[in-house]
Amino acid sequence: MRLFINAFFCKFKHLLSLFMNELVFVLIFIFLPSSPLQTLIGKSINIIYPFAILIISIYLLSINRLKLNVNLFTFAILIVAIYAGLIAEGSSQFKMGIILLIMIMLAKSAVPIIFRKRSVNFLYFVSVIILIGAWISFFYAYFGGTSLFVLLNPDGRPNYLFLTSFTNSAFQNIIRPSGVFDEPGALSFFTTLVICINELCGGQKNRSFILFFLGLITFSLTHVICFLLYIFYIFKKQFFIILILLILLFSFATNFIPKDAIIQTMFLSRLTVTPEGRIAGDNRSNQVSEFFSLLSKDISIRGNNVNAKTIARKEIDQSSNPFSIWYGYGLIIWLPYAFFIFVLLYYAFVKRKEEKLVSILLLLLLLQRPYIYSMYWGFSIWFVISLMLYKNRFKFLSNAPSKYFHIKKNNIQLNQ
Repeated sequence: MRLFINAFFCKFKHLLSLFMNELVFVLIFIFLPSSPLQTLIGKSINIIYPFAILIISIYLLSINRLKLNVNLFTFAILIVAIYAGLIAEGSSQFKMGIILLIMIMLAKSAVPIIFRKRSVNFLYFVSVIILIGAWISFFYAYFGGTSLFVLLNPDGRPNYLFLTSFTNSAFQNIIRPSGVFDEPGALSFFTTLVICINELCGGQKNRSFILFFLGLITFSLTHVICFLLYIFYIFKKQFFIILILLILLFSFATNFIPKDAIIQTMFLSRLTVTPEGRIAGDNRSNQVSEFFSLLSKDISIRGNNVNAKTIARKEIDQSSNPFSIWYGYGLIIWLPYAFFIFVLLYYAFVKRKEEKLVSILLLLLLLQRPYIYSMYWGFSIWFVISLMLYKNRFKFLSNAPSKYFHIKKNNIQLNQ
């Protein structure tokens, strides 16, 4: 009996080692950022997040890859967290610093193990399934389908399930699908992160193109900008031809497509210029200008001491701009975010082709969604950033089990 039990657990451990990377991907890139899924199982992010840290840590320990190195950079973040908490006379800033440290160290440890070809392929196909579900739900609602049930997002907004996708944005029978996430912009954010992974891991360009195209169903203005940048980057020799074609296409669309058409209602109307001189779909620039009008010594020291999304649903919207962390929690704890923005700018100008493209995409994402401390999105962001920063130290290998990886002289080698 004991031999049978031992054999069973050995087999189970072997199967777990084969598919653990995929489970970690689902945990980090889908389950943690998905508040609807968390609501369905009745657990909040405050409960799920510590378990996620525990699972990732145990997995890395089991393959001897957990390396919590305390260097000058991590020590600096710790000092920033302590100092920010002291001058703000609160614990939020200190907790944010500790969360940031944990995410950075775990992400760096996991880079050579997590990003295997099979795992990246798995993430790509899961992403395609989520996006196809978003398209299905769009047409389901357009042809008269109604929501199956409704959940409440953490910020209190209702989130409706239309057959194969959630949404919190609907206009009559037209919806902006959000997949398994809380809003359409979050689905676009997730899709762009997966594209970054595909580019960094040498994936096929048509995969990135497919993901960008499918992500257009979110009607996200940032998604369209990222897609256009990707097209220009890939076809830069034909840059001016593409630009002229896009201008002609936009001119035709705005003048000849009926005002009540879907593309006019959900997208082209967001590109029109308001009487104030800004693009209708731009809800970020007014936040930045308002931030500087609200800025005070007390906000720089302590922040507003309120969750940014709570602020957004009340009288002041400072939830989604480069200064959201500063407004919510003070200048000191904002500095690590500013530092990494400058790092991405550096990579955008001096690094190789893949790093340049990914750094530009990450800049566009993080300037409008500064989620580096977020328990929902922080892990996925830091896994992508760590892959970009450290991938050149490792060889990108195929589907060998993790236990056969060996780190030596900045390369991953296979034990023979």
